[in-house]
Amino acid sequence: MRVHAILLIGCLSTLSGPLGAIRAPAQTLSTYGTPGLVDMPTAEVLPDGTLALTTSNFENTSRNTLTFQMLPNVYGSFRYSFLRDFDSGVGLSRYDRSFDVHFQLRRETAAGPAIALGLRDFGGTGVYASEYLVATKHVTPDVIVTGGIGWGRLAGRGGQRNPLTALNGRFDTREDSNAGGISTTGQLDFGNWFRGDAALFGGLRWDVTPQWSVMAEYSSDTYAAEAQRGLSDVRSPSISGHPISSTMA
Repeated sequence: MRVHAILLIGCLSTLSGPLGAIRAPAQTLSTYGTPGLVDMPTAEVLPDGTLALTTSNFENTSRNTLTFQMLPNVYGSFRYSFLRDFDSGVGLSRYDRSFDVHFQLRRETAAGPAIALGLRDFGGTGVYASEYLVATKHVTPDVIVTGGIGWGRLAGRGGQRNPLTALNGRFDTREDSNAGGISTTGQLDFGNWFRGDAALFGGLRWDVTPQWSVMAEYSSDTYAAEAQRGLSDVRSPSISGHPISSTMA
C-alpha cells in the first residue's frame, strides 16, 4: 500500500463565451500529473487549452509535472522528478526528466467508452518508460470505471506474453531502457515501444462532490526499480486515494 500526497498548484483553461458561463466537469490528476486514477492512466483528456501544474510526494519520490492539452484529443507532459538515493551504487539521487504523450482515439459515447493510447517517459532515462491502451466509461453520472493494458513499467505485476506477438515476434522482447542511464536523456527508444510482457490494470472513480473524488485502482506497477534499492515497499496492488479534484472554468 502506498499513500500519496497530491497538490494541484495551478490549472488554467481557455474560456468560451461570457466569463463563468461554461464550467468543465471536475477532473482528477494522477501522481504523474495527468488525467488518471492514483498511478494508473485513464482514457480521459482535459478541456482544450488547459495547462496544469502538479506536484506529488511520497516515500523517496517527488514528481513535478506540467501537462498541456495541445489538441482536443492530445495532451503532452513534461515531468521533473527527484528520486532520493536511487543511484545508490554511486551514492547519488536521481534528478529525472521525462516526457509523455496521450492520444484519445475515441471519445466516450452512450454506446461505448473513451479509448486512448499513451506513452510515458518516451524521451527520458527510462525510469518510468511504459506504454498503454486504456478505456474509460461512466456507469453512472458520478461513477467512472477504467480498464487497460500496459507495457514496460506498467507490466510489472501479472505480466503475460505480449498479445502483439501474434502480429510480429519482435514484440516478445524488450530491452532494459534504463541501462543507458542519465546520458541517454532526450533519446527516443522506438525499439522498445509496446514490446515485452503486458499486464492488465484498472480502477474506478466516484465523484462524491464537484470538488472531491474517491478512487481505487488495481496497479500493474510493482515499483520494482525502487524496491530493489530499498526505497519502496509495495505489498498490495490495491491502491486507494482521496485526491482533491479541480473544477476548472
